[in-house]
Amino acid sequence: MIGDFTQAYVIAHEVGHHVQTLLGNSQRVTKMRERAHPLEGNKLSVRLELQADCLAGVWAHKAHRARQILEAGDIEEGLKAAGAIGDDRIQRRTRGQVVPESFTYGSSAQRVQWFRPGLERAHLRLCNAFQGDVG
Repeated sequence: MIGDFTQAYVIAHEVGHHVQTLLGNSQRVTKMRERAHPLEGNKLSVRLELQADCLAGVWAHKAHRARQILEAGDIEEGLKAAGAIGDDRIQRRTRGQVVPESFTYGSSAQRVQWFRPGLERAHLRLCNAFQGDVG
């Protein structure tokens, strides 16, 4: 799983958090979490992480269109990486059980689900994880 595109995905996800800061999303979520019940706070954290996954996909799409950077297998590698770092997968491996209420990053399926639209269509409006169901 660890390849050059896996590393690029992780960096792009972190850059996505920087974009969230520039857009004011990080600050809004921090304020909402301060007033929220811990379970609601976790859900807000998940939404922030899923939006960063989508933004990572937008970067990959636009970078490939500008510079033809993606090689055969890179998209599958990125989707595998997104799935590998879901809370459910990590909890199952480390705790032996999954506790969805404690998720702060999202499930493997959610992470893939949110990375994909950015990667395939590269529209920021698709990355609004704060409206509706996150999957």
